[in-house]
Amino acid sequence: MFQRIFVWSAALLLPMGGWAAAPVVAQQPAAEAKADKADEPIVVPDGSPAELLEFIDKIKKAPPPSNQMPALVAHVRKVCTAVVAAVDKIGTAGDEQQQTRAITAKLDALHLLRRVRDPAAGPAMRKYLDELLADKRSFVPPLARVYDLATRLGEADLGDNAALEKLLEEVREHVRSAKPTVRNFNIALQTAMLMERAGLTKLATEAYVEFAAAFELSDDPKVVENAKTLAGAARFLLLPGHAMDVKGKTLGGEKFDIKQYAGKVVLVEFWATWCGPCVAELPNLLEIYSKYHDRGFEVVGISLDSERERLESFVKREEVPWTVLFDDDAEAKGWQTALAREYGVMSIPRAVLIGRDGKVVSLAAHGEPLWDLLAAQIGPPEVKKPDADADDDKAKTEKPNAGEPKNEKPQDGDGEAKPAEKKTDEAATPRPE
Repeated sequence: MFQRIFVWSAALLLPMGGWAAAPVVAQQPAAEAKADKADEPIVVPDGSPAELLEFIDKIKKAPPPSNQMPALVAHVRKVCTAVVAAVDKIGTAGDEQQQTRAITAKLDALHLLRRVRDPAAGPAMRKYLDELLADKRSFVPPLARVYDLATRLGEADLGDNAALEKLLEEVREHVRSAKPTVRNFNIALQTAMLMERAGLTKLATEAYVEFAAAFELSDDPKVVENAKTLAGAARFLLLPGHAMDVKGKTLGGEKFDIKQYAGKVVLVEFWATWCGPCVAELPNLLEIYSKYHDRGFEVVGISLDSERERLESFVKREEVPWTVLFDDDAEAKGWQTALAREYGVMSIPRAVLIGRDGKVVSLAAHGEPLWDLLAAQIGPPEVKKPDADADDDKAKTEKPNAGEPKNEKPQDGDGEAKPAEKKTDEAATPRPE
């Protein structure tokens, strides 16, 4: 549903303007014949705005010669270079609709060239945006403004709070004055997530709430639906110090309510078997569970899997001992899982720790910090002395050794990730769009 793409593939390289992730072969005019040869540039023909726009649409759909990354990147560079040249040939000719299509195509192409590290793309993008922002035609600056904001958001320094707050205010002003379209929604979403990543939780929460209200008014049903995710993300950030409502059905089909764990410390984790970082965390979580479960610690895994059989196989194979929630409703699986929507989950793992009083303690309860959180809530993990006569001061708290080498996450035949030690700086698996 969302437009941002996170998987390194053709889909990543082609995120904004209708570029085909699974391209179809189109009939090409004679001028496009050379595009089949990887070592030759695409020849851009002369023509009217309509003819050149048709040419652009066709080469954007042309499949790369290979799915190997070098060939894919070379193909993107070649196609994008030809798109830029075609738009330059169009110039200012054509009506408003044709000009909008042409400008968008060039901006998308320059954006993709920057993504594949073309050294000339950055300066070219900045020069083109400055020209468009100063354009006297009324429809041009608002279009350029979206790309200008997207570019600056991508270059933002997470450590510069003042600059981030200024950028947030610019996006707020843009959202207030612009139409609630998919493109503008993506800018708003990117901005709120950026504030969250920077640790500006109050600003992020305010942004999610404000943007949710703005895009709920869209004429596009998909935008309205996605606006609910923004509201959920705000709801998630407001959890600390409050109770978290978790209800659903277990993998065994039984009704579950987190209230049945009243008086216990509970970890609620959004995860999936296809999520590498989630599976990499499993050995650590199993170790923690073995040390703390008998002392009042429970885990509730909210699965974002879509296939019951795969999830059941994983849980059985890895001997997962805690409660796993799963919904068999075809329309409430994966990212559409009710609890994922309720709390605006857009990346996993998401791990929430709830104290004995039923209130949320942490929204980032995984890895090494989870040991510290549980030590504060329950006490240090109990360990047995290697020698019954050993001095008390020889007993040490067991925690994972942060200095030990970490394993890569292997894949089995069906693509399901297998457990491995989690890298402390490993990124979460984001929601595909």
